[in-house]
Amino acid sequence: MSLCVCFQNNDCLMIAADTAVVKQINGRMYRLIEPFRKLVRIGDLLVFMSGSLGVANITMERFRTAKNKTIQELQKVVIESCNYFSKMHPDIVNGLDPKTRDVAVLAAEYKDGAVQVHIVQPSDNFQIHTYKASPTETIPHTGGVYADEAQDLIRPMLDAGNKTAGEMIRHVFDNLSGVEIGGNLIVAKIDQNGISFGPDQPIPEHVRIPYYEDLLSSAFLTGSLIQTSASGNYPRAEMSSSDRMFKVGSSSSNSIEMRSLGYPNSIPDLYFKTGSSTASISLPSSSSGLYMSGDRLTAEFSEIRLRGYGSVSVLSWDQLKSEGSGRSLQGELDYTAYNMTFDPGTRNLKLWSRSGQLLAQVNIP
Repeated sequence: MSLCVCFQNNDCLMIAADTAVVKQINGRMYRLIEPFRKLVRIGDLLVFMSGSLGVANITMERFRTAKNKTIQELQKVVIESCNYFSKMHPDIVNGLDPKTRDVAVLAAEYKDGAVQVHIVQPSDNFQIHTYKASPTETIPHTGGVYADEAQDLIRPMLDAGNKTAGEMIRHVFDNLSGVEIGGNLIVAKIDQNGISFGPDQPIPEHVRIPYYEDLLSSAFLTGSLIQTSASGNYPRAEMSSSDRMFKVGSSSSNSIEMRSLGYPNSIPDLYFKTGSSTASISLPSSSSGLYMSGDRLTAEFSEIRLRGYGSVSVLSWDQLKSEGSGRSLQGELDYTAYNMTFDPGTRNLKLWSRSGQLLAQVNIP
């Protein structure tokens, strides 16, 4: 888990979260060597997630591709992702603390001329709670690990009124950093001008904790997601047990995926994406054979051989066209086909194309 601290005013908001992720194995705590940004921008929302790293990854990826990036859609995606992860990994979920097996969300946006904060958490069945501050009010929000302790630190400073939001955030993280809080401090602001992020700031840590890479010498490396960069950063390669895939991408719109579709009766699928164009190669069944789909296919070789030992089927000869002339095979056949007629009055023997064009005639005395 991580800690999130947020100060909400009527017209602006400052929010911060750390990047530490820990995992307990055989009673020992490990810190993941790759920091994880749990505070991200998706659409017009600033989103913080605490709880299960596996569910958070699934939620972020699904919400990034959602058509409507609203708090209602995020609530729907959170519920679906929690249920999906529980179904796919009952052994992992059953071994987790009930407080961390799902995800809780704090999301902020500037809407209708004011800042709105939405909180969605499993403790009340993922209901949406929306907060709006009056013009003279500052509402502190905390979420994640040590949220209550953070509130205890904030309240005296807020009552004294002698520290800025940034100073209060720094004080909280400096005092609560430890096994589950650390790494870098991610700070963001939202107001009528939009969303902006400040530079990452290292958090002083008061404990030493072994990193997750200590486990890499074992025979097996198991996890719900293994990736070379944090979600949203590119280039990135990832292996996901949740999505049952291997994916590499240079950006969010350029990627290749090895997928397994239609769980539990899944089929292997190789999926390509470039901008808005997509293509795939799959093997739906032994009877259908290898299946390729997409907008178009170009194959360039010095020699191409098609060997359909049973047959080679096409939709129609009209679909086979010359790249040079643009004419179809059906058109060429029609053009070269012919018939003959004899006019007994003129004694002319005429040769016609199939389209009715006179090709030749000869007079027979």
